[in-house]
Amino acid sequence: MAICEQRSPLGGFGIFAAKDFLPGDEVFMEEHLARLDTTKALDEQDKLSLKDKFDLLALDSDGQTLQALREHSFFRGPPDALGEERRAAFDRWAMDTWPEAKAEHQVAMAEAMTIMSYNSYSCGSGSDGQLLYPTISKVNHSCTANATTITNEDCGQLICLLPISAGEEIFSSYLSDVDLIRPIQQRREILSKGWDFQCSCPRCEALKDDTRRFSCHALRSPPEPCEEQPEELKSECAGACLTSNGVLLPCDCCGFCPSESSWLQREEEGEELLEALPEGMYTAWAKMEEFAAAHPLHGLSGRWKKHLAYHTEKELNEAEPDEVSELTEDLSKYWSQHWRCLAALLPERGEGGVVAAHYR
Repeated sequence: MAICEQRSPLGGFGIFAAKDFLPGDEVFMEEHLARLDTTKALDEQDKLSLKDKFDLLALDSDGQTLQALREHSFFRGPPDALGEERRAAFDRWAMDTWPEAKAEHQVAMAEAMTIMSYNSYSCGSGSDGQLLYPTISKVNHSCTANATTITNEDCGQLICLLPISAGEEIFSSYLSDVDLIRPIQQRREILSKGWDFQCSCPRCEALKDDTRRFSCHALRSPPEPCEEQPEELKSECAGACLTSNGVLLPCDCCGFCPSESSWLQREEEGEELLEALPEGMYTAWAKMEEFAAAHPLHGLSGRWKKHLAYHTEKELNEAEPDEVSELTEDLSKYWSQHWRCLAALLPERGEGGVVAAHYR
């Protein structure tokens, strides 16, 4: 096989390359081991649906699927209090949901719920469901993933994003592309809430937050030409000032050292406005557009432009004939701006990158 399962330096098991891979290569493909037919099946508020779906899972292949799921070395949460809290919640839920069942059945269902909650992937192509793979679901997370997982009804694929050498661990991101361009603290909070661990990948451990890219020329008050650039480009520095512990760092192109800027406050306000969407859409519009115009390669701008694209797609579906042309033009512009930001922060995931090529 081109990959193998072995102990990971992160703890537990991981998937490692048995040969070299280049970007775009298919690392591995396999059929799913188990499926839940609703993405809401792990929502404890949907108790009847959850019970029905796990009953179907328990009966699948005369119980062999449930047995195989429990026999695999899937992640069952960390051994600390966070993992124990989730496991205990599922134990209680299983006893409440199947009160007449034998204790071993309750234990089996609680374990199945725990495994699915930590290791399953959403079905691709807009389908409704959660898929668990025998091998792919054991790939560990990184915000600098060297592979990506692509799911569909037939099978799951691991596609190489960055060069991988034989013996190197394979990582995939548990986060969506738009979540990958969130600031470090936000990414860590999402991963802690969903998977009960704090990410320690190179991006999250870095002193500089690569998603908080403030355009150098926009930080100058008034904007000044960059003396380090060629004469014809002096009107505007193309560099960016990143942040470390909330402090703006010198420009990565010209070395300009910004003083404390009001853009940091505007960034904080922008995060609050974005989290309030879609309710505060028109309240956010002017301020977010101003921020995005000044700092187009900032992760906040990329996330805003994707939201605008989704909003415009909905408007197009309900548009009058005389509105279609303008909305279509806007939609193309918003997607282009989003892809530009994504390509700057995560080139392999940009419009011309490996991920986009496989999803089209």
